[in-house]
Amino acid sequence: MPSLEGTKWQFKIADDCINYYLFKSDSNSIYYSCESDDKYYGKYYIKDDTLYIQNFVTDTDSLLSSVESEHRSQRVKYKLILEDNKLKHVERWSYSVTQDLWTKDNFDFGDDFLFEKVK
Repeated sequence: MPSLEGTKWQFKIADDCINYYLFKSDSNSIYYSCESDDKYYGKYYIKDDTLYIQNFVTDTDSLLSSVESEHRSQRVKYKLILEDNKLKHVERWSYSVTQDLWTKDNFDFGDDFLFEKVK
């Protein structure tokens, strides 16, 4: 897995609808969903040949204050791999606040849900 610092990866839903990931140099990430017009702020890291992303919030609050806050609007982890120079989701984990537990779900991303590097 190459360094992702300062890169943008996108998945075209339709001509006027593109989802994307932005990877910052400080391990912060932003995921934009055009379907919901939401930005998901999180952290990422690479271990071996696998990318892990943990999203915390879906609003414009700063990542630091949101990570420290108990009022997170979303906590989801993704496991991705690089396949044919495209990022491919292979797992999703959701966090239950009431159970204080991460659970892997059976979400099917589909074989065509691939993010291509644009910068």
